[in-house]
Amino acid sequence: MPKKFPSKQPELNMLVKLFNLGSIIFILALLGFWLDQKFQTLPLCTMIGIALGMAYSFYEAWQIHKQ
Repeated sequence: MPKKFPSKQPELNMLVKLFNLGSIIFILALLGFWLDQKFQTLPLCTMIGIALGMAYSFYEAWQIHKQ
């Protein structure tokens, strides 16, 4: 389990977590778009990337909520 360091700025810590949640969706969507361009399957891989990114973000948000 990763070590948790107390933050002196909890608002900044939450902002970083929210940025990570949004960026993973964006990164997986870009990866899906790149795969679509490579394999000529335009909406398929992009939609899968977005769905996986959203699923992971919901999981991370749930973990943050449980803390």
